[in-house]
Amino acid sequence: MAAVKGVKTVKRVLILIVIIIIAIVVYKLITAGPAIKPVADNVIRLRSVSDPLEKAKLVSETDSLVADMEKKEVSERWQQITNCLNQGCNDKQYFDFLIVLFTKYQSEMAKSNFLLNILAVQRYWDAADVITFSKAMSYVDEEIEAMQRNDLKKTWTRIVECNNECAENNSLFLELIRQVLA
Repeated sequence: MAAVKGVKTVKRVLILIVIIIIAIVVYKLITAGPAIKPVADNVIRLRSVSDPLEKAKLVSETDSLVADMEKKEVSERWQQITNCLNQGCNDKQYFDFLIVLFTKYQSEMAKSNFLLNILAVQRYWDAADVITFSKAMSYVDEEIEAMQRNDLKKTWTRIVECNNECAENNSLFLELIRQVLA
């Protein structure tokens, strides 16, 4: 009788261990994946960093993260950024990188649609595609209201008030993207 109880206890312990191992593996699979947020944040930070050591660290870290992503389009856009960093990239190159990054990982990022709409507002503000711009702007405005985050509301209000005429317009859009990613 004692031997049967001992076997049952061992079985229960083994089952519990297997369940714990499965839970750990599932958790790691769910939380693993490409480092989209750090890559986006680093690229945005590279736009304004002036300290050469900080710049070198951001480039090195981002380069490793992009290499791990194994997406050709992201790697190509990253190469374009690194090619222009010493001379100064134009803002379009940063925004193009972010569009490709968020598009390629759209299914793996909860806020990718929101971020892509922010980028659409930036891209189409004074463009002929009024419908795309209007839909994106309405969507972003509704999402920011729903999120009820003062930091997002403040930056969004500054963007709208700027009406694509302020010198800091692109900086505001990048600030908004960083806030969403935070």
